[in-house]
Amino acid sequence: MKQSPVQLQAIFTGASAKQNETVMINDYGNPMERPNQLYRELLSVSGLDPYVGYATSPRKQMFASHVGTHVTVMGATVRRQQTGMERQFGKFTFNTKAPVDLEVIKVIQRYPETAGFKNNPQTIVVYENVQTKEIGIIDLREFQSNHPYFGFVYRSTNNIAKLTKGSFIYGGTVFLESPSVDDQGNYKYGVESKMIHMSHEATSEDGIVFRKGWLKKFTYNTFEKIPAEIGPNRIPIFYHGENKIMPDIGDRIGDDGIVMITRENDEDTAVFDQSPHALRQYYPDSDRPIVAPAGGIVKDIIVYHDPLSKQARVPDGMDEQLRKYNRATMIFYREIADLWRKLYYERKEYLRITPEFDQLVVRALAFTDKSETNRITFSHRRAKLDDWRIEFIIQYENVPNIGNKFTGCHGDKGVAVEIWDDERMPVDDFGNVADVITDPYSTVGRSIMGRVYEPKFNAVGDDIIRELKTDLHIDGYVEPRLLARLDQANNGRVTKAFNELLDFFKIISPERMYPLYATSNQQEIYDYMTSVMNDAVILYLPPENEVKYKSAVIEVNKRFGRRESPVTFIGNSGIRRRTKESFLISSVYIMLLDKTGTDWAAVSVGKLQHYGVLGQLTSVDKYTNQVRLQGSRSHGESEYRIYLTNTKLYFAAETADRNNNKLVMEHMARGIMDHPTPARIDNLVPRNVIKYGDHRVLQIIRNLAECMGARQRYVPYQVQNTVATGEESNWNVS
Repeated sequence: MKQSPVQLQAIFTGASAKQNETVMINDYGNPMERPNQLYRELLSVSGLDPYVGYATSPRKQMFASHVGTHVTVMGATVRRQQTGMERQFGKFTFNTKAPVDLEVIKVIQRYPETAGFKNNPQTIVVYENVQTKEIGIIDLREFQSNHPYFGFVYRSTNNIAKLTKGSFIYGGTVFLESPSVDDQGNYKYGVESKMIHMSHEATSEDGIVFRKGWLKKFTYNTFEKIPAEIGPNRIPIFYHGENKIMPDIGDRIGDDGIVMITRENDEDTAVFDQSPHALRQYYPDSDRPIVAPAGGIVKDIIVYHDPLSKQARVPDGMDEQLRKYNRATMIFYREIADLWRKLYYERKEYLRITPEFDQLVVRALAFTDKSETNRITFSHRRAKLDDWRIEFIIQYENVPNIGNKFTGCHGDKGVAVEIWDDERMPVDDFGNVADVITDPYSTVGRSIMGRVYEPKFNAVGDDIIRELKTDLHIDGYVEPRLLARLDQANNGRVTKAFNELLDFFKIISPERMYPLYATSNQQEIYDYMTSVMNDAVILYLPPENEVKYKSAVIEVNKRFGRRESPVTFIGNSGIRRRTKESFLISSVYIMLLDKTGTDWAAVSVGKLQHYGVLGQLTSVDKYTNQVRLQGSRSHGESEYRIYLTNTKLYFAAETADRNNNKLVMEHMARGIMDHPTPARIDNLVPRNVIKYGDHRVLQIIRNLAECMGARQRYVPYQVQNTVATGEESNWNVS
């Protein structure tokens, strides 16, 4: 028998039968467990998950770490199931705002467009604190990148137009906002995507299938920071046009990926390799290119040059493009230094400046002071710089591909293994097209029931709005002023849909939310329905919600039915198929993680030092080749222990010898190039020709042993096989 109200208490006899336990009974007559005490204030990042109480502890921890390692995407949306923590996290995202009530003293651009630059990457706003009269700065930059690769471009607000000399601005005014925050301050860390849990060979082992057109929503930015130096020993060539040795700010990197080319300054060959014609030609055999992935846009160029240095210079005329940036930089710092001097002369000992302005003034004085006693010397990692040092910052917009890692909000991570054309994706009888296909069995295997509740609750709201639009013959945007007329002309159909949503909210939302909806007047109802018809139904589901979602799903199915149907899709055969079973296609929230899968982690032969073992890459190695010269990791003790435990012994010896023996490396390279079927070679290294035990690591060990009076002798290792037949097996190892 159904009990009411929710706070009704009943006597429930437990298994012990010795003691009666007082429990809570919900609206549907089901006993409620002890009160939910998963308060958001105590959950930190996990407070963003409405279903944190329905997942195992490893998956809870995994979600918390995923929020911290997700990538900012350009198509981020607000999550439809919110806990109320979204706006709190939105307050602490990266942005640039007025720290105090201030008056703008001066606005200084580093590369102003009036000086011939396409884009200005940095603007300094010098202000005075209205209350304390302290002088500070606001550093406005177009992008933010605190990671070796990932970053994002700020979203400019209308407040940036207020930054003019003499303007008074309130503290907290935001000028540059993170793309992960919407206009209402909600934190956007993923994309709402229509998902289907369906068995397919591609979804095994955490595989995910994505709709090709939908992946553009997950486009993310990366930033390459590429250094280059030129001087009297290595000179640039005019590869990018007339008197242009490099791309300018705003230019795109060409298909060849060449940012700059330097050539050795040899006096003996200068008569022909430094002619006007030769300085516009690229000679791959002798020139050294500085490369970057193709397609990027140069966002910033930082130039270091000491005009007072007595070191040798680049030949005249080859650095004119660099001098353009150097002149603008010097003007930028000179304005800052002059402003500081002016303020100091006016206020003397009463001048107070913020630490940020103090650091900027020190840097400005270092760049502009021409006295011999205070002149600075530029260096990088304690090495003196050449005549010119250039640092390029290049922005890339990347669409995820096979190998990128994604996750939902339940610790349900996976890897994109297939990308289907839009017409191949599953479509149900209601017209819903799946954006993502995932494995249904991992929900149970990982014990993440929130993966069931999230799409189910979103589907109910979608169905109510879809049926309303169908009845009103609406297919697109809804004008707010027309909704009241449509409601009156259709016998209160809009109000009926609102009441259906209210019934749905009563089942899944906290009880304290009911009055907020039930007491709405008619205009508020029309405003709300206009919002959800143009966007989506947003659900408020805090972690401490007293509703038990297992019972709520049962009641939702009774009240609103199960919106599932067979789906049609085009399989690998190219034939459109229709499933026998019914599936639910509904919205879930998906994040893109920082495991991109685009970095090559393996190479054929690593870079070796003069001892013949793996050597460390330098900046010259990284940026003068478009392929990797070194693997992301090499074999160590742990890897060899795994080999020796699970494989035959010669496998470890073969791996060590191939990575450290120069003769073996040369033989492998020639064998692959000369073989008629290089992808299918039965015996790449014939051990009757090249024996084990002669790689450089062992040579070093032998040399050390001989210096101590000992000598190593190679003996084939013999193992007695006693597991099955007792036969002996001989394996030659080093």
